[in-house]
Amino acid sequence: MQRTFRKLWQYLVDTLCTNFFPILLAFFLGGYTSFYFAVEIPKIQPMPQYIFTSSIRYALGIFYFFLLPISKKGKQKLSKFFICILTLLFIAEHYLIEACLTGFTDSIVLSSLSTNWSETWEFIKEMNISALMMAILHLMVLGFIAWSIGQSVKKAFSRKKQNILTLLFFIATGISLTFGNRCFSNEELHYPHYSRMNPVERLYYSFRICNKDLQEAKQYLGNLEKVDLGTIQIRKQAPFSVILIIGESSSKHYMHCYGYPLPTTPKADSLLKTGNAVLYSDVISPAGYTAESLSKVLTLYTTESSKSAQWYNFPTLFQILNKVGIRTHWLSNQEKEGLFVNYVSAIAKTARSEEYVSVRSSRDWFSSKKFLDEALLPLLQHREEKDTSPAFFEVVHLMGTHGDFKDRYPNDYAPFKIEDIQRPISPHTDSERRDYICAIHYVDSVVDQIIKAYANEPAIVIYLSDHGYVVCDDPQNPKAIQHSSEGTGVEIPFMIYFSPQMQKQMPEEWKQIQANKDKKVMSDILSHTLLQLMGVSSKFDNPNYNFFSPSYLGNRPRLSPHWEGEH
Repeated sequence: MQRTFRKLWQYLVDTLCTNFFPILLAFFLGGYTSFYFAVEIPKIQPMPQYIFTSSIRYALGIFYFFLLPISKKGKQKLSKFFICILTLLFIAEHYLIEACLTGFTDSIVLSSLSTNWSETWEFIKEMNISALMMAILHLMVLGFIAWSIGQSVKKAFSRKKQNILTLLFFIATGISLTFGNRCFSNEELHYPHYSRMNPVERLYYSFRICNKDLQEAKQYLGNLEKVDLGTIQIRKQAPFSVILIIGESSSKHYMHCYGYPLPTTPKADSLLKTGNAVLYSDVISPAGYTAESLSKVLTLYTTESSKSAQWYNFPTLFQILNKVGIRTHWLSNQEKEGLFVNYVSAIAKTARSEEYVSVRSSRDWFSSKKFLDEALLPLLQHREEKDTSPAFFEVVHLMGTHGDFKDRYPNDYAPFKIEDIQRPISPHTDSERRDYICAIHYVDSVVDQIIKAYANEPAIVIYLSDHGYVVCDDPQNPKAIQHSSEGTGVEIPFMIYFSPQMQKQMPEEWKQIQANKDKKVMSDILSHTLLQLMGVSSKFDNPNYNFFSPSYLGNRPRLSPHWEGEH
């Protein structure tokens, strides 16, 4: 028994020390990439213990292959193979971190899967050469250090030193596997700790998570495509456009046009004075978070629908409009796939066309890039004269005032200071509130520019938020900054603009819209309302669901679900 153990131990020592160069190279490259990941991306805090242990796991994976009972020549080929793989992975991820401020994530996988050959060629032509050269330079330095140490271990180390080195390697391996559980403890991988993984682990979980999200969205889309739309009709009328701007996490209580003391909405204030826009005073969202809210707002599902029915058992607004020949388009500055957005992703796919400012996943929480809503402006579509469709419908989905609030507006955009905040609470909280009202001010500017883009054509532009947000205005918890399905968490802004041409085209409708501005509304019936405004009728029609109608009473129950169930 003792002899067998010695032989086994000797085999382990010889395997490690003979192939120490590629094993050490894996440790160096994995550790350096993880460290660079943490240092270059400000939202990630470097954690030395995880950088060390993920690198050990990277090296351990290489070591396992060298334990295979193959010839010396075979192991030499295996060594060359691993050196090539390690090199390619290092250069690729180092380049991503340097040029794009991200490593291997599900967003990168999603972006790659969404890219065609022409886009790939454009990416290659615009490649950041300095970032690529930096990756190669770092590789050469680390490779030389690893090779020098590997040669020393292989040729100059005594048997005693080799035994000690092997013992230390296995101790480090045990520690690494213990810490590894903290990286992958969540089976659902809602928020994978990419910064705690090595490159191969990041690649594996990126593909796994991305595939899971794509399959989930595909399943929702499949259910939507099975919905029986029935007979749909549209009344004859002059063509026009309807642009639905969906904000994010915007509370009306921080908007000057709704009474907030600071001038957070100067553009909306000016527009309302012209009489070309109407502000609805009492609108709430059907839920306090995006997926649950928009799955009602953009489909014909309502809070009164059968408890056994799901939102995907009802058609989307796009599906109804598509069937009567109306051209539909989805334009978004939010994520294309991922946790909490797969409902929205499936709904977006039912539009005739869709476009995203940036193809990314919702799990890319650590990204340092600011996805500013002004990037949507050059991508707005219009109804052209040669367009034979009876109308054009476009949804413009903003990042709005989604947290982190400071990432929702440019760095040099500072309309307010912390000193402007009323009822100060604490420096950190007041800083968050300042960032929030700066984001509100910025969104006001973007919405105004979108409206101006359609001002000289027959167009209706509607702006609302998917849900509200609690920002230190919950009496029970005055310091809270969070989602909520009650109070300010669901009380949202709602503004509708009719261009001058549209007011002449639909004068009676415009008058009635103005008359109904103070009635109680829940946005789950918005799709029903828009269909009737656009002259589209279907088997799903319900006169009580048109809050622009003279017969609308505004007395229907307005229940908003909590994260689990309803209150």
